[in-house]
Amino acid sequence: MRATGKRHPYSSDFKLGADKDGKLIAFQAEYFQNSGRSCDLSPAILSRTLLHATGTYKVPHVRVTGHMCRTNLPSFTAFRGFGAPQGFFVMESALDALAAAMGLPRDELQRRNLYAEGDSTHFGMPLVRCRAREAFSRLEEKISWLRLKAEIAAFNASHPLEKKGAALMPVGFGISFTKLPMNQAGALVHAYTDGSVLVSTGAIEMGQQVARKISVVAARTLGIPQDRIYVARTTTLTVANTVPTAASTGSDLNGMAARVACLQIKNRLLSKAADILGLPEADLDIRRGVVESAGRATDLDW
Repeated sequence: MRATGKRHPYSSDFKLGADKDGKLIAFQAEYFQNSGRSCDLSPAILSRTLLHATGTYKVPHVRVTGHMCRTNLPSFTAFRGFGAPQGFFVMESALDALAAAMGLPRDELQRRNLYAEGDSTHFGMPLVRCRAREAFSRLEEKISWLRLKAEIAAFNASHPLEKKGAALMPVGFGISFTKLPMNQAGALVHAYTDGSVLVSTGAIEMGQQVARKISVVAARTLGIPQDRIYVARTTTLTVANTVPTAASTGSDLNGMAARVACLQIKNRLLSKAADILGLPEADLDIRRGVVESAGRATDLDW
C-alpha cells in the first residue's frame, strides 16, 4: 500500500474577485501538484486540473498556473476524475470564502454564476446545449432544498453539541481525452440468421457495466429486444488499435462506434425490406423487433 501510486495531492493558493452583486469577475490560482518521485501521468493530470479550474462557473478573467513537484514519495498516478476534482475543490473553496466575506448564501452565489447557453470556458471553448442552470434548479426542486436548509438551521439552533450541514456542488466535467487522437473507437457487429446480434468493441468490461450499456445502445439502434444482443469480450482480433477504457469515454466512444455499425446494418435491412414489401424505404423502421411502415406493423419481423 505504501509503494502503490495514488491520487495526486495538491496544495493550492487562490484569489477570487466579484462585484457587489456577487457576479464573479476574476479568478487566480496556483496549483502545486505532489507528483512523487517520477512523472508517471502527472502532466496530463495537471493539464486537466487547469482545464477544470473554474468548475461550472463563468469567470471573465482567469489566470491559473500549475507546478509538478518532485518529492520523496512514490509516484502518484491517475484516479477517477484525473485532476478535475482537485481543480473543483479549489474553486468551491474560493466560493466558500467569498460567500462568507459577502454575507451571501453559498448556493445563491453558485446560482448567479453558473454557465449559460452561449458562454465560453476560460480556455475559449463555446458551450452548446448548456444545462447547468436548469440542472441546478431541478435538483433544488427535487430535494426540496429550501425546506432542507430550514430543517438543518432549526436542528443546529437547538443542538449545541451536534451539527448538520448540506451543500450543492454542480460539476462540469470534460469526458473526452485531452490527447485528441485518442478520441476514437471501433466496433464490429454481426447479425445472424437466427436473429442474434454479436457486438465487439474496444471497451474493456471490468465490472463497470460498459458491456450492458453497449448492449442497450445496439438494441435501441436496431429496434430489437435486448436479449437478442450479445457483447463479446474485447480482443484485438476483431477491433484493433483500441484506446484505453478510461472514465466515461469507454461508454461514449465505444457506444457510438457500436451505434454507427448497427445503423449501417439496419439501413441495409430496411432497403431489403422496402424491396420485399414494395414500400418506400423512408417510411420503414424497426421497432420492438417488427418492421413498421409509417408506424404500422407489417408482415416482416427481425
